[in-house]
Amino acid sequence: MIHCLISMPIDSVQWRATFVYGANDQELRKELWDDLRGIHVSVNTPWLILGDFNCCLDPSEKLGGNQVDWEAMEDFRACVQDCRLQDMRFCGNLFTWCNRQLDGNRIYKLRMRPQDPELHQKEKILYGKYMKALNDSISILKQKAKEKWIQEGDQNTAFFHNAIRSRQYRNHILSITKDDGSHEAL
Repeated sequence: MIHCLISMPIDSVQWRATFVYGANDQELRKELWDDLRGIHVSVNTPWLILGDFNCCLDPSEKLGGNQVDWEAMEDFRACVQDCRLQDMRFCGNLFTWCNRQLDGNRIYKLRMRPQDPELHQKEKILYGKYMKALNDSISILKQKAKEKWIQEGDQNTAFFHNAIRSRQYRNHILSITKDDGSHEAL
């Protein structure tokens, strides 16, 4: 969070600006809400807060991804109310991100027709194709690793000894966790 006083040299008007980036974790966002409440108490000029809060005031501000977190939304609403803030409306696209899609088609199409089952079905099919391609590339990498093992694994080489050491380390038990939660080193 960055908080500053802005003075306009022409008419001597002063106002405060706070730039925020809300954490993805709800508990860390609660700290941000408390910080904003603390600033509110000392602000006696117009105050603008802007940035990415990583939370929404209304479920309509969210599209896709995880379900709406109602508790987090209520915390955010309480902060806005406690600080006597107003949500400034805007013009343009509600969603400005595009999930690394070159033209952002999914976001804009789904925004225009969020309940369109055809678009959701198309997205599901494309996601399935993506996952298949990803699994195929992982399979190829595994096959290349096996090929190297076939070529060098059974010989008395550094590759062979490193593979054995790695396997022994992975299979070594360092401690046991008892039913009461305590650990016993071996």
